[in-house]
Amino acid sequence: MKSTLARRNVLGGIYMIKNEKNGKIYIGQSYDFELTRKSTFDALKNGRHTNKDLQRDFDAGCRFGFTFLHVEIHKLYRYREGQRSKLQKLARQYIAEYDSINNGYNRPIGPGPNRWPNKSMVE
Repeated sequence: MKSTLARRNVLGGIYMIKNEKNGKIYIGQSYDFELTRKSTFDALKNGRHTNKDLQRDFDAGCRFGFTFLHVEIHKLYRYREGQRSKLQKLARQYIAEYDSINNGYNRPIGPGPNRWPNKSMVE
């Protein structure tokens, strides 16, 4: 049986982390914005974020120059069928729209249908 916390409706969707100093952005997806915001900034503060470019800029004195923004909000149920693929598709669209692979912190995930696209892969 899943916990009460895991079954609750939460606000999630697509988010952006923006470096206000250099304009670079990261586009991500989340089932729970607040949990993602907290865990992301905790990892950055402790020097253990998995995105090395984002971590490097954070460590270079931009600690207070990052903002966490909601790009597209959805009321989500964590374990509902199809929500993960819906969020992945939305994230790919926003990554292409903002070109955050070439001009931000997003990185290709590798070959296959779920890798982050460039604009030509979405059109």
